Amino acid sequence: GGYALGVCDVSGTGMGSLRSDILRMGWITKLVLSYNRITTLPDDVSDMTQLTALDVSHNMISSLPSVIGSLTTIRELRLEYNTLDSLPKEMAKLVNWQYPRDPKAKHLFDISWAEGNPMSFPHPQVLQLGANHTRSFLRQVAIGEETGALEFEHRELPLFPDQLTDFHFLTSLNLSYNKIDRVPPSVTNMVQLRSFVLAGNSIDRLPARL
Repeated sequence: GGYALGVCDVSGTGMGSLRSDILRMGWITKLVLSYNRITTLPDDVSDMTQLTALDVSHNMISSLPSVIGSLTTIRELRLEYNTLDSLPKEMAKLVNWQYPRDPKAKHLFDISWAEGNPMSFPHPQVLQLGANHTRSFLRQVAIGEETGALEFEHRELPLFPDQLTDFHFLTSLNLSYNKIDRVPPSVTNMVQLRSFVLAGNSIDRLPARL
């Protein structure tokens, strides 16, 4: 571990929580907390307003606090090998967050920053579309919770995100002009849905009970 030029590296020190003295270091631009036993990030992490890089990989974090959305200077985020099953919708506010393209895939992005997590929201297929689409998806879900309508058209989405069928509050869903080729049978659980637009996809057939 160590401190240098705005970097605080306390990786592999065995800490189980983020120390208060570190949280008070408002000058830190890169915080490395990897290979520890951290289970959660405190809300006070929002005070670290200069952070451009945060590495919490190889810990035991099961969820991220909503205040992470206030760290708008973040460009690099490392979350791999925790126990995260979802990202908070507030991450849509991380306007500078970016991750590189997958060198092996022409149109997809490298999601190694999230690997080793049981991630289901957003689905890894959404994450592979890049930070811009991930932000947009999280933003649209937040809007959908308020309005009952979710629009995610013209986004090169390669599949119907199964987790959408858990959003029973939706009354309108627009996934037109993506690359979806199937709709899961569980879509019939979306009993409030009144408008469902799939134009411009390559779907062969819809679930029988739709």
